[in-house]
Amino acid sequence: MRLFRLCLLLLFAAPFSPASFAEQEQDAPVNDSPATNEQKQDQDTPISDSPATNEQGELTAESALDKWPQPPSQSQLLSHDLTQVFLPEQTIELDPDKQITVVVHQSQHSPTLGFVLIQPQWDSVPFNIRKSHLQQELTRQGWHVITLLPQGKLNQNGSEEEKAKQYEQYLKLTAERLSAVAQLPETQSGYSILLAEQNMTLVMLDLYRQQLAPLPNAIVLLGANTLTVQQNQQLAKALSATSVPVLDIYQTSTSQLAPLHETRAQAVQKSAKPNFRQLALVSPFFDERLGTYINGWTRSLGLQ
Repeated sequence: MRLFRLCLLLLFAAPFSPASFAEQEQDAPVNDSPATNEQKQDQDTPISDSPATNEQGELTAESALDKWPQPPSQSQLLSHDLTQVFLPEQTIELDPDKQITVVVHQSQHSPTLGFVLIQPQWDSVPFNIRKSHLQQELTRQGWHVITLLPQGKLNQNGSEEEKAKQYEQYLKLTAERLSAVAQLPETQSGYSILLAEQNMTLVMLDLYRQQLAPLPNAIVLLGANTLTVQQNQQLAKALSATSVPVLDIYQTSTSQLAPLHETRAQAVQKSAKPNFRQLALVSPFFDERLGTYINGWTRSLGLQ
């Protein structure tokens, strides 16, 4: 009886032995599951360069973020079509050959007090958006605001005589730009104020000292503390020689050489020059208060 039971057990267990399972795995064909087919399809599908859209064909938020453009470089800004940034009637190309382009913001007040010419730092980003607060405040107070496209950087190489010639040529180029601006109808009446920034402060004061352009009614210096010690001494000498009222605005938070503005103040004090004022700002330039400061100063001079 025991022998009979053992034979039955061996007979029924043989088809399900480990060896039989291994043979079935080797012989059975491989069938792709639905999940495997989807993975293969995803791998074979090319990536589309077009932004993702919903069922209505509208751009999704994710696709808009993926396609957000990179910030433009300075060279791209300098060659940018300014009519795409400002209104076409605001952008005026005075001389295409010499790249003399201005943006004019009309006065919002009547009667008009005159015009403010902004001479930006050379080789800088044109029409910095931070200047918009200054421009808007001055136009609200009754000034036309004319902003020049920044001119190229002054490069001086060679001997001292060659550097002097290069500087004189740069002054003449700057004078030509001012002469082109003087043809605008906004400059034909009222008072004139010059706002010169950083290195252009010295260039403009030297230009007026050599009588290469008519003097404005007032001059505002922005960020003259960025000059070198030698350049600052030249600027101090030019300030003491001019008869035009000057507002010297410098930024204390970024000034590494604090005595620079003191040098300018001492030179002016020795020359007994009237109508010279300095204003120290802790906040960045071109905030909404700067236009208020300048307008209040011009009112104290009787230019309103």
